[in-house]
Amino acid sequence: MPAAAQVIDLASRRPEPQPAPRRLARVTLFANLKGGVGKTTTAVNLAGLLARGIVDAQTRAVVLPPQRVLLVDFERLRTASEWLGVRASGPLDSCAALFEPLAAGGAAEVADAERERLLALCRPAAHEPVHVVPADARGVTFTDEARGESEYTFADNLQVLRAHYDHILVDLPGQATSRMFRSAFVAADGVVMPVVPDSGTLTSMGPVAVAIEDAKRGANRGLQVDGFLICRAGAKGDVDAALIREELKASSRYHVFDAMIRTLKPIQRAAFFKTSVFGLDGAARAQEDFRAFGHEWLRRSGALAG
Repeated sequence: MPAAAQVIDLASRRPEPQPAPRRLARVTLFANLKGGVGKTTTAVNLAGLLARGIVDAQTRAVVLPPQRVLLVDFERLRTASEWLGVRASGPLDSCAALFEPLAAGGAAEVADAERERLLALCRPAAHEPVHVVPADARGVTFTDEARGESEYTFADNLQVLRAHYDHILVDLPGQATSRMFRSAFVAADGVVMPVVPDSGTLTSMGPVAVAIEDAKRGANRGLQVDGFLICRAGAKGDVDAALIREELKASSRYHVFDAMIRTLKPIQRAAFFKTSVFGLDGAARAQEDFRAFGHEWLRRSGALAG
């Protein structure tokens, strides 16, 4: 089937940032220091689900209207940016610009200029009704190596963007000692921790747990741990994934989502066509997994009742 037949292009319905917000965006981090665990996959596909909204399959009632979604990519490899078809032209055109201090002064002209500067970083995805602040390898390196810079700067910049979106999703880097990693926990409302079903899961998540607890004790006492999400599970009935889920529930202080994300070919195909699984025909099982997670996560975050 040709690509045009598989990709549902919603560009004409892409929501633009609005100056009169319904509420401030919730900032959610996707954190794991290991690669290949589904961190970017979860962020991209949750963004696609939120941006399209959720309709009850039986009653057709609107459960969640289409949301204004921004995805911020912090990874040197720029996986989320490439997946969604957005590329920075250089460091100043990338997520690194979110670590520039806001201009001093309270004049309306200064505030307007800063707002325009930040909104210019938020570009529409190629085939998704979401916006992306792309990563740039040089920008990430420069930001992480900056000495003596405040870890509140990112939160200050994000506060400006919160007024223009409903959800801001941040795909975190894989270095727990980096400035970008630490700054994200200062700015966030919640953290999702995608993991794979193996026996070393809790050990590998140790540095993330330390960052979470440090933030909760200090700079961000309201930080919510949304929970562990098991990704790359096998078919329904995967015994290993079920066992790891029960082990996490018994051994960790954090919530473990009942939903699991299976290893399915449409997920890889979605990345090839630069869309989420919700932009593909023939991706019903993958959509089912991410929709189940999305419902559960939205209830945990307080966006859905019940």
